[in-house]
Amino acid sequence: MANRIGSANAWMYLLLGDPDMQIRIKNPKEIKFKIPDLVRICRFCDLPVQVLDEVGNPIVNALVGIYKEDIKGRQEIAANAYTNTEGKVVLSYSALTTGNLLIAAEDGRGNAVLSEIPVKQ
Repeated sequence: MANRIGSANAWMYLLLGDPDMQIRIKNPKEIKFKIPDLVRICRFCDLPVQVLDEVGNPIVNALVGIYKEDIKGRQEIAANAYTNTEGKVVLSYSALTTGNLLIAAEDGRGNAVLSEIPVKQ
């Protein structure tokens, strides 16, 4: 690249990187959930979730999502929302089959967590 375009341009991209890329400047933080141990099969239910950092402080504006497939592999549940000032969010869902409900959270700084909640009768 330096031979074809010039060395200044090559150095710019080598040292600074892609301007659209998010650079993590600190070590990743551990994110924790406060969620139920399991959920029951039901229609039009609410799942309360709280997202906390490694020392127990609420994470504000964390994106929380849930997803579940039915027994045939088709999407049964998909919902997402942002946490409030207490790190809490309530996601509405309808679970019609047993299995595992996947839950994920991302804090906007590159820190994320994924967990599962069993869905039982």
